[in-house]
Amino acid sequence: MKSLTTLILSMFLCSSAYAEDVGQFTFLGSGQCAPFEGTLFDAKATSRLLTLEEEMILGCNAQLDFELAKQRTELQLDLDSQRIRFEADIKEKDLAIETQLRQISDLQNALKKVSANNKWLYAAGGVATGIALSYAAYEVLVK
Repeated sequence: MKSLTTLILSMFLCSSAYAEDVGQFTFLGSGQCAPFEGTLFDAKATSRLLTLEEEMILGCNAQLDFELAKQRTELQLDLDSQRIRFEADIKEKDLAIETQLRQISDLQNALKKVSANNKWLYAAGGVATGIALSYAAYEVLVK
C-alpha cells in the first residue's frame, strides 16, 4: 500500500505536462512583413504540420489493427489446433471402445461355444456318478 501511494505521488510530482500557448500562425503574401516574431513556413510545410497528427493517428490505428489481426489469427490457429487434437482424442477413444466391445463379444461367443459342447458331458457325468453312488450304497447296505 505504501509503495502504491509513493508511485501515485511520484507520478504527480514528476509530471512534465504544462499548459503551453498553442502559438499563432498567419498566411503572408510575398514581401509582406510578419505581424509577430516567429518561424515562417511555406504552404507545403504548413499543410504537413497540420496533417501530421491525423497521419500519426491513422498510422497508429493501422498498426493496432494489424497487431490485433495477427493476435486474432494466432489465437484462431491455436483454437483450431486444440479442436483437431480434441477430435483426434475422441476418435482414438471411440476406436478403443469399439475394439474392446469386439473383444468382449468374441470372448462371449467363444465361451458359448465351449459351454455348449460340454453340456452333454456334464449331464452324462452326473447320471454316471448318480448310478455309481447308488450302486455303491446298495452294495454297502445289502452286504
